[in-house]
Amino acid sequence: MTPEEQAIVEEKLKEVAEILYRNTPTAEFKTFESIELSVKDHLLKTVAPEIGNFFQHSRRKESRKRENNKNLYRSNYHFEQTSNQTKTEERKSFKPSPGKMLPITCGQ
Repeated sequence: MTPEEQAIVEEKLKEVAEILYRNTPTAEFKTFESIELSVKDHLLKTVAPEIGNFFQHSRRKESRKRENNKNLYRSNYHFEQTSNQTKTEERKSFKPSPGKMLPITCGQ
């Protein structure tokens, strides 16, 4: 992580911490243990699922992108194979018509 990205993460985490703090009952601020449990509760119920969803969505997106690239490669490969087969078949089936041929001359 770059220093710039680290600064952004810290800034966003402070914003999230403020929101979670405002939404925590004051009774949970009495002891260090109750604060720790409250923070863990917020992390497990709010923060972790959201981060997990993001990673899962990003992974699916990347997987779809790779699959699309594979399909594109396959379709291009299939097109080339089909195109080459067609050209070969055209060459094999080509029969010049005698009346339309130009004479071949040697020299001038």
